[in-house]
Amino acid sequence: MMIRLTVALALLISPGMPVAQKVPAVEDTIAGITVGKSTLMDVQRRFGGRLTVDQSEGRHAVKLDGQCELFFDFEPGDSNQPNSLVMNIQLSNLGSGAQRGSPCDRFGTGRGLKLSDSPDMVQRLYGSPNSKFMRKQLSVDRFENSALCADPSKHMINSRNMFIEWLPNSNVIQNISVSIEHSDCDEWRKGDAGTP
Repeated sequence: MMIRLTVALALLISPGMPVAQKVPAVEDTIAGITVGKSTLMDVQRRFGGRLTVDQSEGRHAVKLDGQCELFFDFEPGDSNQPNSLVMNIQLSNLGSGAQRGSPCDRFGTGRGLKLSDSPDMVQRLYGSPNSKFMRKQLSVDRFENSALCADPSKHMINSRNMFIEWLPNSNVIQNISVSIEHSDCDEWRKGDAGTP
């Protein structure tokens, strides 16, 4: 037992030895579609005729029952190509919010978070966010995996982000969004690129 403890301690304090860091759970799926893996063809198969291009947003969208909508952003370039990868998904509340049992309740994250859920559910499913801030009168919880860049052997990562936006006084979720992008860890470590 003492030998194992000594070896573990030596590994933690040895200079030049990478130390494993806890990377938070970051969601990459909403409504059965996964950023960085699913394509426009997958989205079309899943939603059929309900998938439209929202003229006001210029994004692919699925609108449900006047209570919520799903937006999909694809790789830069021609987002109408069947093989174009989904890079961002946003599930948004409309009006006072999705009600339990409504069509919006069919949509959630891979771990089951829905627009009708409470802050306690976010904590149970994902733990504490990496950061919290205010944006356009909404309280925002940000979960991201930039801790992967702390490993000096990593040069590029697929940076994943999840944002949960709340109405501060009512604790109603307004938006859940997940995204993926290629991030340069070398730039991040220099402090030139901000958080991946």
